[in-house]
Amino acid sequence: MLKKVGISSLWALTLVMSGCGSSAGESELEIQQMLDKRDFTGVISKLESSATSDDDHLALAAAYMGKAGFTLSDIVDAFANSDTSAQGDAFANYVTTVVGENQSTTAFSDLEKANLNYTKVVSDDCTTNTKVLSASEQDICLYIGLALTTKAATTINLLTDNLGSFGSNEDDTKLLASACAMQYAIDSTLVSGECTISPKSSVTFTGLEKTYDRIGVYVNGESNDFFLTDNHETLLTVGYCPNDDFTKRQDEAEVGYYPCPINETVGSKDVTTGGVLVTTINDGLDVVESVAPTDMKENVNEFKCDLIGGSYNGYSCSKSGAITEQVVIDYLNKNN
Repeated sequence: MLKKVGISSLWALTLVMSGCGSSAGESELEIQQMLDKRDFTGVISKLESSATSDDDHLALAAAYMGKAGFTLSDIVDAFANSDTSAQGDAFANYVTTVVGENQSTTAFSDLEKANLNYTKVVSDDCTTNTKVLSASEQDICLYIGLALTTKAATTINLLTDNLGSFGSNEDDTKLLASACAMQYAIDSTLVSGECTISPKSSVTFTGLEKTYDRIGVYVNGESNDFFLTDNHETLLTVGYCPNDDFTKRQDEAEVGYYPCPINETVGSKDVTTGGVLVTTINDGLDVVESVAPTDMKENVNEFKCDLIGGSYNGYSCSKSGAITEQVVIDYLNKNN
C-alpha cells in the first residue's frame, strides 16, 4: 500500500530536488506554513504571477489541489481501496469515494491548473521511455496520473444529480440525460427509450463570442439542457449563468440562466464532456500504471476492465478494447 501523502507533500519534494541551502529559504518556509494552514488562495495569490522555479510550481500544484477540495492522501486511499466497497464496480467506487462532498464549481479548473503546474516540473517525461526518472520525478508523475483520474471523477460528478448513487442502480435522471445527450450528439440516437430530446433555441455567450445549438433532454418528466459543439459533442458545463456574465455563475438555475460553459476564454477550444473523460481516464490511468507500485497497477487494470464492461478476476479481464467515447457513454448509462 502506498504511504499516506499530505496535501503539501509535493512541496516537501523540493527539499530533495533543490536542496536545503536555498537563499530563498525564508520564502519557502512561509509558503510551507501557508499550505499547512490550508491558506491555498494565499499561496496562489503569492506565486501565480511570478512562479518560475520547480519549487514555485510544486507549491502551486499543492495549493490548487487543496483549493479543489482534495488531499493527495485521500486520493491515494480512494484509488488503492476502491475494490473494497460493496457498491458498484471498482472504478465507480473510486469516483464516489474520491469526490465525496466536493461540489465546488471551481474544482474542475483547479485540478486543471494543478496538473499544469505538475507538468512544468517533469514536462512529458512521465509518458516517455527515453529517460530514467528519479524517485522524486516518479512521485510527481504519480500525482499527475492521480490528479487526472480525479479530474475524470469530478467531470462525472457534473453529469449527475447525486453522485452518491453512481454505480448503485438507483435512478439518476440527470446522468441518464447526460448519457443520452452525448449519444445524440454523436449519431442522433438515444441510449435509452426513457429519453426524449427536443431542439431548443440556440444561445450566444457573449464572453466567448460563440453560439451553441441547444437541446432539451427529458427523462421522467424532468428536463435538462445541453449545448452541442460544431464537432457534434456535448459542451462541458458547470453551474448556471446568464449568457453575458460568467461572474454570476451559480449552482442553481433560474430564469435567464443557462448551463454555464466551463471555459470562459475567447478563441479557446471547446471543452467537451466526452473529450475530457476519454483523455483524463486514458492518460491518467496510463501514467499511474507506468510509475505506481504493483498494487495500484492492479487497480488500474481493474478500472480499465470495469470501463470496457468486462469482468475482472484479479489477474485479467474478460474483455479487451480501447476506452473510447462510446465506451464511456455505455459505462455512464450502465451506472445510472
